[in-house]
Formats: sequence, structure tokens, C-alpha cells
Amino acid sequence: MICFALTRKSPRTHLIFVGIVALHVALSAAWLVIDEITGSGINSATIFHLYYGFLNAGAIYDRWPSLLLTASGLLIFTFLAKKSTGWGQLGLLRPKFLSAAFVLIIGALLCHPAVRNITQLNWPTEASRSFYLNYHQPKIKRIASQPKSFIFIYGESLERTYLDDKIFPNLVPELQELEQSGISFTNIDSLPGTAFTMGGLVASNCGIPLITPSHPNSMSGMDSFLPGAIGLSDLLHQEGYRLAFWGGANLSFGGKGKFLRSHHFDEVLGRAELEPKLKDPAYVSNWGLYDDSLLDLVYDRYTELAANHQPFGLFLLTLNTHSPHGLPSKNDELSPYGDGSNRMLTAVKDSALHIVKFVRRVQASTWGKDTVIVIVSDHIAMPNEAITLLDQGIRKNLFLILDPKIKRGASIPRLGSSFDIGPTLLPFLGFTGSIGLGRNLLDPNVLDSEIAHIHDPAVLASWRDNFIEFWNFPQLSQKICFKAGLITIDQRQLMAPVLITLDEHDRLSLRFECDAEWDVRLAAQARELAPGTRYLLFAEKKDIAASFPRVVTDRSDGWVLLLGRGGARSQIIALSETIESAVFKEDLLARWDKLR
Repeated sequence: MICFALTRKSPRTHLIFVGIVALHVALSAAWLVIDEITGSGINSATIFHLYYGFLNAGAIYDRWPSLLLTASGLLIFTFLAKKSTGWGQLGLLRPKFLSAAFVLIIGALLCHPAVRNITQLNWPTEASRSFYLNYHQPKIKRIASQPKSFIFIYGESLERTYLDDKIFPNLVPELQELEQSGISFTNIDSLPGTAFTMGGLVASNCGIPLITPSHPNSMSGMDSFLPGAIGLSDLLHQEGYRLAFWGGANLSFGGKGKFLRSHHFDEVLGRAELEPKLKDPAYVSNWGLYDDSLLDLVYDRYTELAANHQPFGLFLLTLNTHSPHGLPSKNDELSPYGDGSNRMLTAVKDSALHIVKFVRRVQASTWGKDTVIVIVSDHIAMPNEAITLLDQGIRKNLFLILDPKIKRGASIPRLGSSFDIGPTLLPFLGFTGSIGLGRNLLDPNVLDSEIAHIHDPAVLASWRDNFIEFWNFPQLSQKICFKAGLITIDQRQLMAPVLITLDEHDRLSLRFECDAEWDVRLAAQARELAPGTRYLLFAEKKDIAASFPRVVTDRSDGWVLLLGRGGARSQIIALSETIESAVFKEDLLARWDKLR
């Protein structure tokens, strides 16, 4: 820049060069700000932020002073150089030197991380190209003057198969009757990455499966849950909705609470928050609140939200129908299904009855005429006491929309999945839009072949890397700090134990443990890594000793860092129990080189 400022070439040359430099500076500024927010430069989430505004505006304000000072300093230095007479005597203005400088600045622009990110988004690999042809950037547009409030009921494992009278005669007659007054989608598939509670919540909200580097219920150690994925809740938050989630189980399991808070739920209540509200705090199961208690509390909250005249979405997740045996409410055990030998079916019967009573109560309220109600199964049932009967039917998820404006119900046999719940619901709330891999099942312009392609397990498997990108894993920073079970890396905080792996480009992937009693321990996973894979394992010595007995002989509770390569040697780095410990990037890279 200084060389071209000093040259006496034409003003047009000056203008071209200044334009290139300005573009480089602008790209650098934009990339630094965006990378601060996304953690992975310009990615698909950036499109959402550009469309709706940056939600983490504080990061922008933190970065701009530094960027402005740098740019100002560069301009001042160039101006002073222009006034100088000594530079020209050094031969810096020779044509060859100026041409080389021009080539270098063009090369720097082409190698810029922002340009690389944009290139990857627009000209991705074959698998990624297929993904981005099918993944629709989340966005919505209001089509009604007044958006509708809604209640969204996740029925735990309450799949549609239970409504089959040929297999389960007179099991849920109240729910079958309710279905006749709504729009019922009868062909909702269960896809990989969606067949468990957290997978169902992610799929119905964000339009993608829950794919992780390790166990799908293990990601509660992350500081943010799928920060790169934009979902229904994020979009409605931008439209002024108040979003609430009430569930009878613990919020910590599977990172449920973290997912909901990461995606703009204003209030998130689970067992710990709801038990004190019970008339009888002892009236709970091993898993949490019974459905009758939960639905009574949720109805009270509904009346409060409805009275505020702010559009809201009230989500709830039932519990009585949890596998393997079901948890029928105590006062429900007096009315078993059949001869009462199958406790699971009794739980299904009574949970469905509680849901229907709750829905009728809402519909009869002052605000019922303005409230849309959605009932879905969070996933199809896992193995339980009724599994042999369930397998006699066609296993499908439940998806029912009850709109006060609908005078006559309808059955929609179109193929769909949990991905499609958000886009299909939007028009009932007064919006139109797209969410990830989901499609509006009532839109005649959506091709059945398009949905079938997305449902192909092989296709979903080929997009695994794209799904992993939504985690926005941190980068390998110059320093990694550890204190009292918390790891700070790239200004992100993670909870130990955690297994960090690096690929050939130094990109990180994180694995956490779901449940130490039955999940594969992280140390055992580290032993099975591909040869040469670099890794860092933050864990307690007692949890590493069984897999690395030659490296860790002490089975105490103290935290250590195990550094190694897959299929090769490893070494221990001690971590302080009381003060912050730090390891540095250069030291880590040198240690990995010695372990080749």
C-alpha cells in the first residue's frame, strides 16, 4: 500500500490499488466480527444473521475499536511515508517491485479466509453441494396482520401407531375424537438422528437431525448447543414471540436445557424448577412430574401468557409414556387398560386422556379461539412392554394441528418427518418460510421426490460433516486454560471430561460423555481413534487408567490432560487442582510432532 502511495503512476492506478486494499480491509473486518460470533468464519448461519441482524451485537462492538485503530494507523503511516523523500532512493518504486506488490496483494485477497468461506458456501464439495441444494436457509415472512399464539405439546414416545384400533382397540378414543377436528399428518417417518427426545426436539425446531461426534445425548458439556443451526424458535423470537418450555424431567439430560436456551426460549423450566410449584412435592416419579401435575401447571401459565397480549409459544413435554414400562399417574392406576397387565399401555391411555382434557380446557378458555395447538410425538417409542404390538403396525410419528379456524378436520397421508413440522406450522401462525431440510407438507409446489430424497438414510449419512458444522466447534487457540473442570479455548468454555481431536487442518471436534455408567468412556474412545489422529483428553485419572494403564497408574480423582496420537504413544500433563492451568499451542504442536 505504501509503495503504491509513493508511486507517481496515474490516478487510475492509485484508485484500483486503493480499491483492492479497501476490499481486503473490509473483508478482514467483516470476517473477524463474524468469526467472533459464529466461531467458524462465514458459514450458513451468517446468512441468517445478515437477514435478521446479528444477535450477538456485543461481539461487534468489542471488535470495531481495534479494527478502526488498526486502519487509522495504517492510513496515517502511509500519509507520512508519502511525505518522505527517502523511500524512492531505496528503489522501492521500480516497476518490477510495484508489480510484485500488486501480485502479492491480489494473492492475499484470494487466500483470505473470508473468500475461502464464501467459495465453500457457493462451490462446495459434491456431498456438500447436495446438502445445500436441499437445506433451505431458515427465514420467515409475515403473511397475517396479527400472528397467532400457540401451544406445542410433545407427547413422550406417543407415536401414531397407538391410534390403530386394530392393534390397540379403544386405547385412546378421546385422542382419536380430537384428531377428527384437526389437520392430522399420518405418514410422518422416523429418520436417523431424530428417534430420541433430543433428536426430536432438534429436528422439529431446526429441520436437521441431531448428529454429534459421539453419543447424541452427550453434548451438555458444550457452552452452546448447535449455535450454527437456526430454528423455528430463533425465527419467532425475531418476530417478538415469547417462548416458554415446561417439561417434567430434568433439563440437564442430553443438554435439553442448554439447547432451548441457546435457541431463544425466554423461560425453560424442568423438574427442579417445577417441583416447588406442586401441591404435593412428593408426588413425582423417578423421572419427574406426572402428566396430570405438569398439565395443570402449564394451563395456569397459559392463562398468564394469553392475558399479556404478546404472541407466545408455550412448549411442553410429557413424561408418563417413557419407556420401558411407562409411568402412569397414581390416580390413573385405578383405570388400567384392559386387564392392567401391560403397564405401558395404561400409561399411554392415561397420558393421552390428560392431553385431551388439557386441550379441551384451553379451547374452552377466553383465549382458546386465538390459540393454535400442536400435538406431536417427540419420537416413536423405544423398546417397551408394548413393542411386539407396536411392531405389528406401521410405525409413524404423531403430528396433529388444531386451529380454531378449521371447521372440518382432514387427514394428510403425505410423506413427511419431524423436519417438516416447523415449516408446516408456520402458515397457521401467520407466516410463510423455510427451515433447514423441512418442507411445508401442505404446499403443492413441494415435490414428493424431494422429500423422499431427504429421507434416504444414505443421503443423510453423506451430509454428516455438514450437520457437524452446525456445532461451530472452537478453534485451536494460542492458549488452553483449565480450572475446576472448566476448559477455556478460543474464548469458549467447555465442561470436562472432554475428548478433543484435530484433523490435518487443525480443525477441532469435541466428544463428551453421556452417562458414565453405560456410555463408552472417552479414554476408550481415544484408544480407538484412527492412527495418527491428534487428541487431547481432559479427564480424571481414575477414568483414564483402565484404557492407558502404562501411562496412568494412579486411580485417584485428580484431573489430568492426556495428549497423544491414535495408535501411537501418549503422555500425561498435570493439571492443578486449585489454580488455573494453561497449555500453549506451540508446546502442544511440538509434543504431537515427537509422538509421530
